[in-house]
Amino acid sequence: PSKVELLRHAGTIVRLDGNDQDEVRSQAQRYSAMVDGLFVDDGEHVELAEGAATMAAEVEEFPTEFDAIFVPIGRGSLAYGTGAWCHARMPRTRVVGVGAERAPGTVRSVREGRLIRTPVAPGSAPEMSVSAPAEPIVVSLSDALDDTALVNDRHLQQAGDALLRHEGIRASMDGAAALAAAALAAPDMQGASVVVPVTGRFTG
Repeated sequence: PSKVELLRHAGTIVRLDGNDQDEVRSQAQRYSAMVDGLFVDDGEHVELAEGAATMAAEVEEFPTEFDAIFVPIGRGSLAYGTGAWCHARMPRTRVVGVGAERAPGTVRSVREGRLIRTPVAPGSAPEMSVSAPAEPIVVSLSDALDDTALVNDRHLQQAGDALLRHEGIRASMDGAAALAAAALAAPDMQGASVVVPVTGRFTG
């Protein structure tokens, strides 16, 4: 089942609106105001980053400290939480944030340490289709990541195909981003131990 199907099965009301992350966010804000609800946005709340850091905490349980971990940037919570944890507990592990070539605002914001919005070209990987990371954590995100990488749709498709072929994991295009970036960096990382989380996974 897809993520949406799993949420609905758990009793969550899911509304499908918008063509990219920015448009979806605007629709959600309007709906939240209409029903007098609380709008919780990825990257806007430190608690979300703390929750995302639990993934890095699991990585720490391995007996060997890894050389690098690749993580999608998106709005920033997962990347910031992972980077902050690694810097505090696994300082030898380099944290590389991954963005989409057709939505380079995330990577440019991290590289320059300030919010930079860019147009989002049409394509796959909707969870990476953001014009910029969340403004409140841009500077912290820049400090939390040691490097950045950009991947295109072809890289994502190849990584997704490899996950299905070799591991039996059916991942969304967004979920294959870390592997796509690690594959591009492989020639310069011969012999390194690397973590590539599969996010946004579809099962089945």
